[in-house]
Amino acid sequence: GETGVGKDLAAFEIHRRSTRQDKLFMPLAMKSLSETLIESELFGHEKGAFSGAERMKVGKLEAANGGTVYIPEVSSLTEAVQLKLLQFMQYKTISRVGQDARKPESKLDVRIIMATNESLEVQVEKGRIREDFYHRITGVTLRIPPLRERLEDLEPLAKYFLKKHAPDVDEGEFTFDAAVIDCFRLHRWSGN
Repeated sequence: GETGVGKDLAAFEIHRRSTRQDKLFMPLAMKSLSETLIESELFGHEKGAFSGAERMKVGKLEAANGGTVYIPEVSSLTEAVQLKLLQFMQYKTISRVGQDARKPESKLDVRIIMATNESLEVQVEKGRIREDFYHRITGVTLRIPPLRERLEDLEPLAKYFLKKHAPDVDEGEFTFDAAVIDCFRLHRWSGN
C-alpha cells in the first residue's frame, strides 16, 4: 500500500487478533538503521562480531519468539539479509552475526509480516529483490487501498478522530454536517 494507508496498524491488528497476541510484536525501525545494522537488529550478534559489538545482542527474531516481527519497507533489504530471511523462513532457525559455526542454530517460532509501498514485481525486475525471496514472501498478500479508493471509510474515520481529539469539549456526541462529509469525499487525500 501507499505511504500513509495504515500498513503498520494493519500489521499490529493481525498480531493483536491472532493466537500470538500475548507474545511480543516487534517492529523493525528500518528508517533509523544503517544497512549494516539491519542484519544485527534482526538476527542479533555475538560479542566482538564487528567494531562496536562490545556484548552479545539478541535480535528481534529471537526476542519475538512465539510472537510477530514486522518488517516495513521490505524492498530496502539487502541481498544478504534476504538470503538469511529465506533460510529462516525455510528452516525456522537463526544464527547471530559472528556466531561460531560450531554452535547450534536457535530454533524459533516467529510470524513475520512484511510491508512495502513499492511494487515488488518491479523490484524483482530491477534486481533489487531476489526472485526466490519474492516468491517466499508473497504467499499471502494484502493490498491496502489508498483512502481515495475507499471513500466509504471517510465518515467513520472522521468520527473516530473527532471523538479521539475532542473528548472533553462537550458531553454530547459530535456529528459532521453532510456538507462537511461531501467536502471530505471531494478531497484528493494525497498521502492518505
